[in-house]
Amino acid sequence: MVRILGFLAICFVIFSCSGSQAMFEKGQKLEKAQLYKEASTFYLDAIRRDNENIEAKIALNRVGNLVVDKYVEDIIAAYRLQKYKNVVYLYIEAREYLSKLKTAGIDISMQGEVLSYFEDAKVKYSDELMSSGKEYLDKENFSQAVEIFSEVVDIYPENKQAKNSLKIAINTPIYREGNKLINEKKYRQAYYKFDRAGDFKNSKKLKQLSLEKGILWVYAGSFDKSNFISMDAGVVVKSNFISGLKKYDYTFLKVYDDLSEKNVFGKKIVINAKVNSLDIRTTPIYENTHKGWERYRVVYEDINGNDSAVNEYRKVYYYSYSSEKTVNVELSFSLNKYDDNSSVLEDLVSRNARDKINYILYAGDIQNLFPGNWQYANQDSPADYISSSYADYNRIQAMYNARRQFVSDYDISQSLLKDISKEIVKKVIKYNENLQL
Repeated sequence: MVRILGFLAICFVIFSCSGSQAMFEKGQKLEKAQLYKEASTFYLDAIRRDNENIEAKIALNRVGNLVVDKYVEDIIAAYRLQKYKNVVYLYIEAREYLSKLKTAGIDISMQGEVLSYFEDAKVKYSDELMSSGKEYLDKENFSQAVEIFSEVVDIYPENKQAKNSLKIAINTPIYREGNKLINEKKYRQAYYKFDRAGDFKNSKKLKQLSLEKGILWVYAGSFDKSNFISMDAGVVVKSNFISGLKKYDYTFLKVYDDLSEKNVFGKKIVINAKVNSLDIRTTPIYENTHKGWERYRVVYEDINGNDSAVNEYRKVYYYSYSSEKTVNVELSFSLNKYDDNSSVLEDLVSRNARDKINYILYAGDIQNLFPGNWQYANQDSPADYISSSYADYNRIQAMYNARRQFVSDYDISQSLLKDISKEIVKKVIKYNENLQL
């Protein structure tokens, strides 16, 4: 394993070096053709593959200086011709190029007054853009204004006026759309518009107003108080409904506990529920007699006078018992307006569960019990057989060790009532999602 890893490491080094050399040679060809910037790309790749490639570093330094000199020459020429946009983007491009060279350890800088030319051109070109952007803003061509002000911010990040104008161009249509939605009483949609607008104008205040108008408060009102199997089914459903709904972090759906709570604003509904039935039925225990075989050891003296043992089987009876319990629960609920108690949703939810017991009892040695069949208790028959396979043996052992008691009525009912609570929560959530607020 060590030899293999060592071999792979050597192969990797050889491949890297050969790849680096190939990139270097391609760069040389481009340099001879005076394509210096293109050549530098291959020299950079060669160094990336092998940082010890000195030839590539020397070559990159050489062509890098030539490329930077050309940038400087073009920037100065553009500045003299007052082509300020060209100056700005040539300088930015040159700056990015120098940054790439630096990653390979080549540190070159632009000499002369290039930086001052860039700073002056940046201001003048930004002024041109700002003037154009304001025209678009005045004409309410917000998308075009956003494009122009964004360009100013990109090239001149410290320009506060551009940042503020960009904010206006972005948020004005959003703010207006939010107000339009409020007028149309589409408060939930308006909320998200004002949320996007942030602190623009009075967006925060309108966002809060939209929340107050669009929120749905649910109060768990009257739940059936009839007692079933020593528990209050209504209380179980109610508590699970409240806790289940609170788990969902919905902006426009909340649960409240007190109908007179002053801080509860927006639309209010009350949910009332009743457990119509909780039916538990258990079948009689069915007993069945089975014929089987019990294995035992017989010790005898062989022809050499030594003790030997063999397995023998005796005919036995064992007994199986089975029964089934079914639990059915039905609950009706309604959502009612808090103000006039009119119903907005009525529905039924039902759940059922089934529990089975199926086990065997045997008075003898269960570890040596095997299934099978026999015809006569006191004599052999061709119809007699023993099922001694592992599968049959394990099946009868599992049945002996099986559960002999039902899950309690209480536990099954609790589980079903929790499931019903979850279903009611889903229905309330769906009602809320379809609500036009």
